[in-house]
Amino acid sequence: MPQLRNFELIGGWGLTEDKIGSDASNLKTRADKINTTQYKLNGTKRWIGNGNRDILIIWARNSENNNVEAFIV
Repeated sequence: MPQLRNFELIGGWGLTEDKIGSDASNLKTRADKINTTQYKLNGTKRWIGNGNRDILIIWARNSENNNVEAFIV
């Protein structure tokens, strides 16, 4: 994150989904754990701000605990 703070990298943000908008408590996109460091994202985002940047932060529901979490891609 220091690189984002220092403007060495530019980040994007993906939260909004079809039919629920930006209501994070009702996200349908899921993150399924592949191994200790990787997740597979399953779902559709309606809008991603700065989607063509260095780092994307995508909000999804962790399939292991059903919590909404941020995933860096």
